[in-house]
Amino acid sequence: MAITNEGQELQNLMHTYQQLDTIKKEQETQLKATKTSQKEIELQILEQMRGLGTTQLRSAQYNMTFTDVEDQVPNVQDWDAVWQHIVASGDTHLVQRRVSLLAWREMLDHGIEIPGIESFTRHTLRMRGN
Repeated sequence: MAITNEGQELQNLMHTYQQLDTIKKEQETQLKATKTSQKEIELQILEQMRGLGTTQLRSAQYNMTFTDVEDQVPNVQDWDAVWQHIVASGDTHLVQRRVSLLAWREMLDHGIEIPGIESFTRHTLRMRGN
C-alpha cells in the first residue's frame, strides 16, 4: 500500500513533533540543573549577606541588586484543625479554589455528582515512543 501525500505529511509532522519533544526534554533537564545551581548560589549569597549583617547587596559592575526579603508563609501542621476552622468560620478564602481532578473522577466513578461542577471534554495530544 502506497503512502499518500497526506499520509507522508502526517508522518513528517509526527517526526517533527518527536524531534521537538526530544529537544524539549533535553532543555528541561538542563533547566532543572541550572535552577538547582542557581538555588545553591542563592543560599550562599544569603548566608554571606547574613554574615555581613546586611539585607542588601549592590554591584555596579554587574548592574544588579540582591535584597534579602523576609516573608511569612503558611506551613500547615494539622490539616484537621485547619479544616475545622474553615468549616466553623466560613473562611474558605484560605484555600485555593481548585477541584482535585483525581478525587472528582473517583467520585464520578462511584456515581456521585458534585453540585456546581460541570464536566467538559478536553483533548490533548500525547506522544509515546515505540
